[in-house]
Amino acid sequence: DGMVDLGTLAVKATTSVAIGLNDVGQVVGYSFTQEDYSHAFLWTKADGMIDLGYLGADAQHLSHAEDINDAGQVVGYARTDIAEHAMLWTAQDGMRDLNDLLVPGATTEVLSDAPAINKSGQIVCNTAAGRTVLLTPH
Repeated sequence: DGMVDLGTLAVKATTSVAIGLNDVGQVVGYSFTQEDYSHAFLWTKADGMIDLGYLGADAQHLSHAEDINDAGQVVGYARTDIAEHAMLWTAQDGMRDLNDLLVPGATTEVLSDAPAINKSGQIVCNTAAGRTVLLTPH
C-alpha cells in the first residue's frame, strides 16, 4: 500500500507517535485526544486508530502503548492517581494495571512500564526501583 497515514485520535490533534508493530500489520503508540490527553492507540487496516483509554483514576488520562504481539496483546504504561504503572490491553479485557494481575505478595516493587511482549505472552517490565523483570503468564 505504500505509505499510509495512520491519523490521530481527534480531529484537532496534530500528533500521533507509532512505537510498536507486529507481524500482522497492527501498530501501537499514542496520540492526543480531543481534550488534549495522551492516549495509547491500536491501529489496524480494517478499523483505523482505536483509543485504548487509560487507567481510571488518572486525572491526566495518560497512557502510551509500546509493543504488540501477533495475538493483539498490547503493553505499555498508564498513569494512575499515584504514578505510572505498566499496563496490558486486550480486546477482551481492555486496559489493566499489570500490578493488579500479579500473584499477591509476589513482589513489593511497582511495575512502572512494560516495553515489550512476545508471542508467548511474556512481558518485560521496568520497576519504579530501577529493576527489569520478566513476567511469564500461567
